Amino acid sequence: MAIQWQPVRWGMVLCVATILYSFVLGATMGGREELFKDHFKQTVRINATQVFGDDKAKMDRAEERAWTYIKRSHFHAAGVGIIGLVLLLMIPPITSSQFLQHGLSLAYGIGSLGYPLVWLIAGFRIPTLGTTSAAKASIEWLAMPSVFLVVASTTVILGLLIRWSLSKERLSS
Repeated sequence: MAIQWQPVRWGMVLCVATILYSFVLGATMGGREELFKDHFKQTVRINATQVFGDDKAKMDRAEERAWTYIKRSHFHAAGVGIIGLVLLLMIPPITSSQFLQHGLSLAYGIGSLGYPLVWLIAGFRIPTLGTTSAAKASIEWLAMPSVFLVVASTTVILGLLIRWSLSKERLSS
C-alpha cells in the first residue's frame, strides 16, 4: 500500500513557511540588529514618562527583553517548524484516516506558524506596554490557540505512535 501524502501537505507547507520565517528573521537580525535595537530604544524613550516613570533600569530592561523576545521568535520558529515536518511525516504511515491526517497536519502547521509570531509581536509590544507580562497578556488571543494546537496535535501523534507500536500490524515496506 502506497503512502498518501496529500492529507498532510498543507501542514508541511506551513511548517516549511515557519522555517523560512525563522531564516528570514535570523538573517534580518544578524544583518540589521541595530534596526531592532534602535526601534526598541526610541519606543521606550517615547513612553519613558507615562509607561516607565522615567525609571532608567525599567527602560533598559524593556529594551533588553524586547530583543530577547525577538530572538525567541527566531529560535522557536526553527524548532517547531523542523519538529513539525518530522511529526507530519509520521502521520500517514500510522493512521489511515485521511480526515485525522488532514486535521493533525493543519493543527500543527497553524500552531507552528502562530507560536513564533507570538514572541515577535510581544517583543515589539514590550517597549509600549512596559512589561513582559503586559506584552504577553496583550497577545494571549494568539498564544493560547497556537500553543494548544501544537501541544494537542503532538499529543495525538504520540498516542497514534503508541497505538501503532503496540499493535500487531506493522508498516510494510
